[in-house]
Amino acid sequence: MNYGIIARTLGYVMMVEGSFLSLSAVASLLTGASDVGSFYPPILLCVLGGYPLTRIKSKSDRFFVKEGLMIAGLSWLVMVVIGALPFYIGGHIPSFVDCLFESASGFSTTGASILTDVEALPRGLLFWRSLTHWLGGMGVLVLMMALVPLSGGSSLLLMRAESTGLDPGKVVPRMRETARRLYTVYIALSAIVLVALLLCGMTFYDAALTMFGTVGTGGFAHTNTGIGGFNNLPAEIVVGVFMFVCSVNFGIYYQMFTGQRLAFFKNTEAVVYTAMVGAVVLLISFNILPIYGSLSAALHQAAFQASSLVSTTGYATANFDLWPDLSRALLMVLMFMGGCAGSTAGGFKAIRVVVIYKAIRREINHILHPRRVQGVTVDDRMLSEEMVRGVLLFFALYVALLVGSFLLVLMIDGLDLLTSFSSALTCISNVGPAFGLAGPMGNFSMFSGYSKLVLTFTMMAGRLELYPFLLLFSPAMYKKG
Repeated sequence: MNYGIIARTLGYVMMVEGSFLSLSAVASLLTGASDVGSFYPPILLCVLGGYPLTRIKSKSDRFFVKEGLMIAGLSWLVMVVIGALPFYIGGHIPSFVDCLFESASGFSTTGASILTDVEALPRGLLFWRSLTHWLGGMGVLVLMMALVPLSGGSSLLLMRAESTGLDPGKVVPRMRETARRLYTVYIALSAIVLVALLLCGMTFYDAALTMFGTVGTGGFAHTNTGIGGFNNLPAEIVVGVFMFVCSVNFGIYYQMFTGQRLAFFKNTEAVVYTAMVGAVVLLISFNILPIYGSLSAALHQAAFQASSLVSTTGYATANFDLWPDLSRALLMVLMFMGGCAGSTAGGFKAIRVVVIYKAIRREINHILHPRRVQGVTVDDRMLSEEMVRGVLLFFALYVALLVGSFLLVLMIDGLDLLTSFSSALTCISNVGPAFGLAGPMGNFSMFSGYSKLVLTFTMMAGRLELYPFLLLFSPAMYKKG
């Protein structure tokens, strides 16, 4: 195990987080908030702890799968713990478990909260709370790769450990350049959303915090009434559209920006994903038509909630927990599936749904025609049997963790089945809102500290696609050889 490169990389991660904490401290000063002192200790910790780590020498600058997985898991663990400190130091969230839950929910872009009065937090902390969405959306390791040179193989391992989906792929041959261009797209979309919200009449502060949650597909509301409380239909349309836009593979947008205008339509996952979401929106619209009275109002509400949940953002403009059972069931399916690989969205990912469907279809054909040799192809690319098997195993592990966390929460707190299951589902899929007592606002204040720790673990595992975070607790990771 190359502990030197692990420590050095963690040092760079701490320095990156320290710079974003400094930005939040500046925001606190500019908004006249009284919480600027909450940021000084964690900033000092990042600088005094992170900088010496960056100076550690190692025998080799290259590392392998173990190191890559450990760096990803430890980096996110360190970020969450340090990110919880401003909430705790300021005394605005007295329980450190609650602070960890809020920080993990932010970085994992879940958007679930333990706060019953969001507006009681000073503006600086609210800025930091929403900024964690933006930082966690594309991933801090991807940002670090864009800034810090690493050897090619090492960069690819880090990208694989943090990115979502089957394979992060390469926009360009060099991984560092790929990371830079993905962040260029990310920043460009952020700027577009920010300007659009300003044109809709929102203040810069409200627009910035809403943009962080929209582009990062996080969904933290900074008001008690949420996004619907602004009573701003144009802003809701902007947010609804860009939640969906940011749940599609960012590599497709780069291809489109560089002249491949049909890149979206040539991507099987994007086409299937769009068709599935469109079908669900239509079904829900007709199902809730009696509630809203007009097709346009039903379409608006159905499209916004569907876009919010499938992108795992979690903003809500309606109490969908009061909708008919069919609509709620369809929304729960979207929560499980999530967005596309290579996006800021969470969930199981549409590409895995496509692969499982094709694997089942191949198995049926094999039963009917035993001598036929048929592979699983996506975008004219033949997937290896190892990759198909990996998707099926990931599905089994995903469901096992979902059921396990659901049963633990149910045993610890004894809440009703719908609340316990939807809370476990929303955390592993990094969505935020739930059904039952947690509700569309995703408030988890009623859970005990033990349940919050279980759900915090689930959120982090879901964001890192299970393996990097789960393997931190495996003794095999620390054995030699």
